[in-house]
Amino acid sequence: KAGESDAIFLLDVNGGNQERLPNIDLDGIQGLKWSPDGKSIAVIGIKDGQSDLYLYDLDRKQLRNLTNDVFADHEPSWSADSKFIYFTSEREGNLSAGQYPVSRTAGVNFESANRDIYRYDMATNAVTRLTTTPDANEYYPVMTKDNHLLYISDANGINNIYTANADGSNAHAITNSVSKIDQISVSNDGTKLCFTAMHKGGYDLFLLRNPLDRHVDTLGLTEYRKNNGGRLVARMDTSLKSGLAPDTAKGYGNVGVDL
Repeated sequence: KAGESDAIFLLDVNGGNQERLPNIDLDGIQGLKWSPDGKSIAVIGIKDGQSDLYLYDLDRKQLRNLTNDVFADHEPSWSADSKFIYFTSEREGNLSAGQYPVSRTAGVNFESANRDIYRYDMATNAVTRLTTTPDANEYYPVMTKDNHLLYISDANGINNIYTANADGSNAHAITNSVSKIDQISVSNDGTKLCFTAMHKGGYDLFLLRNPLDRHVDTLGLTEYRKNNGGRLVARMDTSLKSGLAPDTAKGYGNVGVDL
């Protein structure tokens, strides 16, 4: 926060001076992600009550609105080649950026109950919808270098981690957690996945090894999902593909993680 608006600062982690990036006029900043090629920062910014996906060019020191519409955007991340930005939104099938600004929303459903994953193409400015899970929300999409998509979904009634192809196909769960999972991040080589989860009354940080080698064949609906309320009934479990070496990490239920 810098005065009446939010700002972005660059700080040398080795103790150097901090630099405030110029030409950023946003009321609020809800998330940002540095591109792998180091040239840009994807930003979720709020301006005049409108939440959009922005791109900050680090060479030109300029901020550009990529989506510019009434639909809320969240949680940006990049493909390994910096050609695509992945994000979540409640825009449903509204894929034309700028078509429905705040000033022109008559007849437009901009309060969808579903949050899905979308992909922004840096070359064509096209927005593609990757998930269409009925009555569910997806969060925190991240891509591995070999183009596997990892994300969080509450499709069974509680936040679990899923993986899919880069286009959203062949999606399946890799965790079956009794506790809500949040804020995932994957290592460059895809062998480690970090996430937060509620554990014994507080949020803790966990490390999941070999996430792409994990598969949950069936993820049963919680009682909450079945009945639209009531007790959450879920069992933490996951099955490893045959032939994997035993995971010696400290156990979180039956999921091997490091605390």
